[in-house]
Amino acid sequence: MGMSLDRALAIKSILASYLKDVYSSAIHFKMPHEKLLERKQLFVLNDPLYRKAPRWVHAYLNGMEDIMRDNIYRYHLVWLMSVDGKLLTRKEMDELYKQEKAIADKHKPNDDYKSPWARVNSELSNHYWKDDNGNPLRDKPF
Repeated sequence: MGMSLDRALAIKSILASYLKDVYSSAIHFKMPHEKLLERKQLFVLNDPLYRKAPRWVHAYLNGMEDIMRDNIYRYHLVWLMSVDGKLLTRKEMDELYKQEKAIADKHKPNDDYKSPWARVNSELSNHYWKDDNGNPLRDKPF
């Protein structure tokens, strides 16, 4: 016979609380993604209650995590692109493009010119945490 519904609901509540704590602390301390995953493994997936929980509890926690992860990407992170060794937001890229285009328009066209968008180093571009005012924290990659 399987686990009682009351017991399964109690386990779901406990594990959901652990998962919320993992994500809340990741946001508060601006943790890298790897650290968030380590803490999820340690505090949720390795918990004996997780192994005992029915599949529908696992599915619930997966859905809950999807929502919390989407929340992080939507409200707490910004994508910064590496251009000429500097990390720039999309808005900063647009401003740089306008400045360079204005200079190029005043002079004769240079065939060697590449726009900032063409100079993005995708290997160094990454998501970064935002501060409380929405400004990127360039020293806090996710």
